[in-house]
Amino acid sequence: MKLLLIVFICIMSICIVNTTCPESCQCNKEQTKVSCKRQSLTSVPKSLPTTTEVLSLEYNLLREITAESFKNLVKLKELVLTSNKISVIRKNSFKYQSKLVSLYLINNIIHTIENGSFVGAISLASIYLNSNQLKDVPCLYGLISLKHLLINTNQISEVFFPAEYRQIKNLTYINLSNNKINRLTVNSLMNLNESNIKKISFSRNQITNIEPETFRVLSNINSLNLAENPFTADVLKNSLYAMRNFNLRSLDLSGLKKINVLADNIFEALQNTSLQTLILSHSNISRVSSNTFKLLDSLEVLKLDFCQIASLEESTFTNLTHLRRLFLNGNYISKLTAVFPSKLLYLYLNSNKIQKVPSKVFDELFHLIELHLQYNKIVQFDKDAFIGLENLKTLKLQHNHINVIPGGLFSTLAGLSDLQLGSNDITTIPEEIFIRLKSLSFLDLSNNHISKMPKSFSKELTRIRKLYLDSNKLGKFLSTDKKGFLLSGLKNLERIDLSYNEIQGHLSKKIFQNNKHLKYIYFRGNKITGWENNTFEVTNLTLMELDVSNNFIITFDSDSLKYINRKKKFNITLNPFACDCNLRWFRDWLNTTTVDIVDKNDLMCNSPPDWQGKKLLDFSRSKIDCTDYTLYYILAGGGGGFLLTVVIVIFAYTKRWYIKFKMFKLYQYVQKSGNEKEYEAIPGDDMYFDGYISYSDKDSEWVEKYLMHTFDNGENGENKNNGNFKLCFRNRDFAYGKYIIGMIESSLAVSKKMIVVLTPYYKKDKRCEFELQLGIMKLNIRNVMPIVLKNLQPNQIPNSLKEIFETNKFIEWDNNEYATNFIKRKLENFLN
Repeated sequence: MKLLLIVFICIMSICIVNTTCPESCQCNKEQTKVSCKRQSLTSVPKSLPTTTEVLSLEYNLLREITAESFKNLVKLKELVLTSNKISVIRKNSFKYQSKLVSLYLINNIIHTIENGSFVGAISLASIYLNSNQLKDVPCLYGLISLKHLLINTNQISEVFFPAEYRQIKNLTYINLSNNKINRLTVNSLMNLNESNIKKISFSRNQITNIEPETFRVLSNINSLNLAENPFTADVLKNSLYAMRNFNLRSLDLSGLKKINVLADNIFEALQNTSLQTLILSHSNISRVSSNTFKLLDSLEVLKLDFCQIASLEESTFTNLTHLRRLFLNGNYISKLTAVFPSKLLYLYLNSNKIQKVPSKVFDELFHLIELHLQYNKIVQFDKDAFIGLENLKTLKLQHNHINVIPGGLFSTLAGLSDLQLGSNDITTIPEEIFIRLKSLSFLDLSNNHISKMPKSFSKELTRIRKLYLDSNKLGKFLSTDKKGFLLSGLKNLERIDLSYNEIQGHLSKKIFQNNKHLKYIYFRGNKITGWENNTFEVTNLTLMELDVSNNFIITFDSDSLKYINRKKKFNITLNPFACDCNLRWFRDWLNTTTVDIVDKNDLMCNSPPDWQGKKLLDFSRSKIDCTDYTLYYILAGGGGGFLLTVVIVIFAYTKRWYIKFKMFKLYQYVQKSGNEKEYEAIPGDDMYFDGYISYSDKDSEWVEKYLMHTFDNGENGENKNNGNFKLCFRNRDFAYGKYIIGMIESSLAVSKKMIVVLTPYYKKDKRCEFELQLGIMKLNIRNVMPIVLKNLQPNQIPNSLKEIFETNKFIEWDNNEYATNFIKRKLENFLN
């Protein structure tokens, strides 16, 4: 009996050990998922649950994998060993893992995988060996179920798959990108002849030669990636013969840095393939010959984006009768001269130098669904520019220089549902310009100079769901629209943005009178003081978000918030709340409402003086006495005067830059008869500076190195800059001995745009705060571009720029080569 008891206790002890989660790990309830990551482990924990199916050991200090490491984990299906210090995979390391499907060994220092390492792992389908130090393709004997093999970012220079790969017949995808491969021979892939390879990648290597019969054993391959290899035109042409007579569907040749011209016969070896996708993006191609693609009549997708192409010959795409998507964005095309394939569905011409859209240039594109012309320099349209585009659904024209929209320009686009005209120079919307757009559901007219809308507007766009009118000048127009005609006919409207429109006073109760489907309403950055009691009555059941941040609202009462209820999102930040007796009801409402108040903890009091700058949530009935104490105030006047003086002194110090500015303006007025002047614009002439750079003194070296050197066309000391723009750089352009306030004001007065270099130092600098506010006042917020350096926290962003960040209209600096090119173009577009 005692013997049986001892045996029972031993068995129970084993069970407890095998089903207890190790102290350094986390386990789910069923103990099928175990995470031991970021624990500085030097060995695999011994007491892992035997029920484990998914084990994460990434970001530890493991150095070696042996057969004993996972001996008891026979149910393991996924093993993650990413980011350890593993250098060797020993023989039989996974012999007990017959159910293992995915193995992640990414970012280790593996240089050796012993023969037989994976014997027993008969279910392993995906193995990730990328970012290690392998010098040869590893032997993977026994992996009969392997489908995906990733060995990119290693040290492999010669490609040869060992004979054991003849037994791996399910292999469909191999990634050998970012190694040191310089050539591919007939023998490189010969032992893959029994596999079912569909996709293989050799991108980011140093390949300069591919023997003609290299890919003959890969009879089922349909996708080949050779991007970012140093091919010359002759080498590329000869290398493509290795793919002739194949069922190749996709070929990636992006990043051709040594080829400037695509000759007529460069792709002749691909004429008998079924190639559908050809990618030539991010190359130095500047010219495409008229017959370059003549033999590729099966092409459906052609990517020539972000190259150096300035013009296209008329017949360049003539023979591409099956082409559906054509990407030409990010080039230097200035004129539309090419004849586009008639069956094209998507055409991307954004981020070029196009100035005019001529008549009937797209008249053969009956099937076109999307046309992208944003980020060009378009100033002119011929009246019949879009004739023929009867099935067009999306037309993007934002970020151009459009001033006038010709009457009837959109008259043939009856099926258009998405029209984007934001960020142009439009001042007037012609009557009945949208009269044929019966299907339009999204219209963007933001960031223009529109001061009034046509009377027919709401009658024309009865199906519109999203309307962006922000950053215009519709304030006076809306103040005269007492009957709410602007939106009255838009009965399907769901989203309206009227932010930054100089809207003043109270909103009319009829502004949304027929918009019972409205869900999102934005009035940011106006001068709204409130609204009439029933303004939001019609939208009560549908409204999900109301944004009236950065306005002139000082208080709310029960009538104004009658229809702001339930789970609505309500943004009232950056309003000058008066924390006085009139705010008591609203303060109590904040405690009880179910409305989602955006950044409620950041709401601030602006008045009275003793509450200025304090959090609104600190205000309560118990902290304010609403009894009339006028007599006591008179008696305490002397003491109050002293306290007021202290407040004024403190206020004067914190606002010293603004006070200096007012004093300087007074000085200018007194001295206006003098001969001395600062910078000023000559009437009828261009502005003196293309851009004014606002930065903290601690960031001046960065500005000089990256902005001035790249974009400025002047000199810094003895060094000549490489840019095309005249930039105002304080360290260089401010005259010695002058008032700095005067230099800031006069420089901004002759600047077109303002670039703000945002780092952790910027918001702390009171001069920068003053400089930014003055710049926004003089140049308008739409002419301000923040450049964000890394490690900037949200609380380090000036309040006056938060709207720009909410709409993602800023530049995040990155020194990566491709990112730098994109940033450069974006900043050039802004300065232009």
